[in-house]
Amino acid sequence: MGRKIEKEEFLRFVPKLTKSQIEDYGISASKYDCVYDFRNYFAIVELNGKYGLINEVGQEIIEPKYDWVYKYEDYYSNILEFNGVILELNGRYGVVNEKSQIVKLKYDYVGDFDGDFATVRSNNKWGLINKEGKEIVKTKYDNLVEFIGDFAAVKLNGKWGLINKEGKKIVKPKYDFADNFNEDIAIVELNGKWGLINKEGKEILKPKYDNHFKFTGDIAIVKLNGKWGLINKEYKEIVHPCKRYDVIDKWENIFVVVLKGKVGLIDKKFEEIMPLKYDEIYFPIDELEKNLAAVRLKDKWGLINKDGQEIIKPKYDKPFRFSEDFAKVKLDNKLGLINKKGEEIVKPKYDNLVEFNGDFAKVKLNDKWGLINKDGQEIIKSKYDSISIFDEDFAAVELNGKWGLINKEGKEIVEPKYDDRINDFFNRDFTKVELNGKYGLINKECKEIIKPKYDWISIFDEDFAAVKLNGKWGLINKECKEIVKPKYDWIDGFFDRDFAAVKLNDKYGLINKECKEIVKPKYDVIISFEGGDFATVRLNDKWGLINKEGKEIVEPKYNYVHRFGENFKANLKGKIYYFDKEGKEINQPKC
Repeated sequence: MGRKIEKEEFLRFVPKLTKSQIEDYGISASKYDCVYDFRNYFAIVELNGKYGLINEVGQEIIEPKYDWVYKYEDYYSNILEFNGVILELNGRYGVVNEKSQIVKLKYDYVGDFDGDFATVRSNNKWGLINKEGKEIVKTKYDNLVEFIGDFAAVKLNGKWGLINKEGKKIVKPKYDFADNFNEDIAIVELNGKWGLINKEGKEILKPKYDNHFKFTGDIAIVKLNGKWGLINKEYKEIVHPCKRYDVIDKWENIFVVVLKGKVGLIDKKFEEIMPLKYDEIYFPIDELEKNLAAVRLKDKWGLINKDGQEIIKPKYDKPFRFSEDFAKVKLDNKLGLINKKGEEIVKPKYDNLVEFNGDFAKVKLNDKWGLINKDGQEIIKSKYDSISIFDEDFAAVELNGKWGLINKEGKEIVEPKYDDRINDFFNRDFTKVELNGKYGLINKECKEIIKPKYDWISIFDEDFAAVKLNGKWGLINKECKEIVKPKYDWIDGFFDRDFAAVKLNDKYGLINKECKEIVKPKYDVIISFEGGDFATVRLNDKWGLINKEGKEIVEPKYNYVHRFGENFKANLKGKIYYFDKEGKEINQPKC
């Protein structure tokens, strides 16, 4: 579903065509006050403050007599599909249907076509139209919620019902609330009581419960006269509402209950697993570990399992969450680690502790950082100003404003001497280093293979990296040799293509992977190869085509050149031309 493109937004972002551009499309420049740039072969035109549409050969599709012409789109690009175009005049709205016919402007509002239908409003009443502009639901409802699946909720005289895609009432508006269908059932409310209906609109569970319930798995928790019970997917009470709780919530195959501010656990038969004794429960504390929950007693936190057994007595200052096999705990403003057995593998002594990433966790003490392993052993004492996470076998470390590298044994393999953080290798053979505003490369043996001398080095794209020196760009290969000396104003990456664009003196050309110029920088724009074998080029505001040998197969003199099936389509002075893959003009082919 798109959004309405407001007139002010369109006029601000879509450029106007110049007089010569208009005439190139075979349109008289004096016919309209303004012609806006084409979007997928159509353009909006303006005359005396009114708007219409023309096609690529200047034919008037919609007369410019409307206050606005728009579609619901993320951007004004798909107006090629005519159905769903909305017209506005004097605060009334209509649509252009699939047969390009204008449906009478009689609505206060027309929504987006969501599938086959759009909501419409007239005199503050809502209905539905299809893509032919036909009203399948007359504008009679106080509210109408767009279709979810095969049904839409409608409101009339303060009551809700359901209609299908033929506009037929499945459920007459009689409920105070009707939810969307989930699987084959929907929950409904009547006089403060809740029940269920099926897709035929039949009440499979009369509204009698006090709560808006939902099924989790095969069970739903229901409340009746202040007491709680369970129903199954056959909509039968498997536990008749029998016990009074303030809150009841499902935890896997058991239930958490709250009464008078105390928390306990019960099973599916509502038998007590754990008495009401804790002040708060926090669960699950790990999406992968659904058998544990943190519990609070007064102002301290501990740990229980689903059997109600206390694994850790409440003694920590904050609730905790397991990440993999460990949880960070806080005591007296210091941090440590526990495992799922409740054992302290690191006593709370650190000022900060970052959860494990791989085999290591960062720890901070007295404003310095170190590393611990999963046994809680310090492999690097807290001495660095900053430590990055490990990438493969290395982590960057900062000391006194300089950066180096450590390995997983905690050894400094590059002493902190560079000016900026050393980036991760990311499965590459090299990474960039900076010193005194210049850039070089080090390899995985941590040797400088290019001393810092360039103004910039890009990341390697396949076998090449762009380098900048004295404002000019060139290329180096993976042997770190300059294969294109820095001479261009800009150079693009290959990015799995056979070519890279280069720029010199505001003109664009192409080089291949042998770093030969196959197109000298002479074009204003080169758009990447369409279909792999051709690229569109622009010169002096006109478009043409080049092939992979850099040969100009269609001269840049057309308003546009686009793909048309296996061939190409161009426009010049309102006439359409077609070209084959060799650039020869042909009759209109089948697309």
